[in-house]
Amino acid sequence: VAGGRLLGLPVGRIEPGCCADFTGVDLEDLSLQPLYEDYEQLLPNLVYGMQPSAIDKVVVQGRQTVEGGRLLGVPEPVVVDSVRRLMQKFQDIE
Repeated sequence: VAGGRLLGLPVGRIEPGCCADFTGVDLEDLSLQPLYEDYEQLLPNLVYGMQPSAIDKVVVQGRQTVEGGRLLGVPEPVVVDSVRRLMQKFQDIE
């Protein structure tokens, strides 16, 4: 909140009118184990062990872009095709 105030940005809170960028993770994902009742191990597991499979939700500018680990709004095959075409351009440069 303090950083947002300093920069004059509506951030730091999850409420209407504020920018919201955050990620929700699946605490049952194997890459986040072990988790103890007090969640003491959560931060080290997030930093050192979390795999992409643990990402459950992503919200960017208040708009959900990932649900259940799957992209919303853009079909994944479209993304894969775009990346392949881009990589082909890089290969053609050589």
